[in-house]
Amino acid sequence: MVLKREQKLIIEKLLTLSQERQITDLILTSADAIYYATGYASFSQYAHHDVGGTIAVVRGDGRVQLIVSEFEKNSAEKSVDSSIDVQSYPTWIYIRDYAIESQTKAAHPDLLNNFQIASDFIRERTITNRKVAVQSKDLSFEAYQYLINVFGIQNIRDRKSVV
Repeated sequence: MVLKREQKLIIEKLLTLSQERQITDLILTSADAIYYATGYASFSQYAHHDVGGTIAVVRGDGRVQLIVSEFEKNSAEKSVDSSIDVQSYPTWIYIRDYAIESQTKAAHPDLLNNFQIASDFIRERTITNRKVAVQSKDLSFEAYQYLINVFGIQNIRDRKSVV
């Protein structure tokens, strides 16, 4: 059940703060920031402190994407405003009877798949002078390195001043 949220107003506030700090896009990985931006409370983040398993992306054009594991996709879709694009990535558990018969699943997960989805969403929008704010304290070394490789270290900012 989706509680009535002022989703548009919340995103407008985030965008205003981002623009004031010359930030074009946000990648949010802490449970509180994801909840603020999307209204979704990830069980795995709260119960297991699984940082990076759920990601919210707020683009400078106001579009929002929520990236969750396959296990959380159904609850995420039911919990967030319809304006939020919910995407999922394969979980680490190998299950032979995969939900979609024609799909296959690797025995070992790509641990950066969720960050690839986030990066692709950001890069859909062609802009110059992109500055991406991340929650660096909530990222693994590998995830932070991945984002630096994709966007360039000069284009990564810490989001402390925004969320």
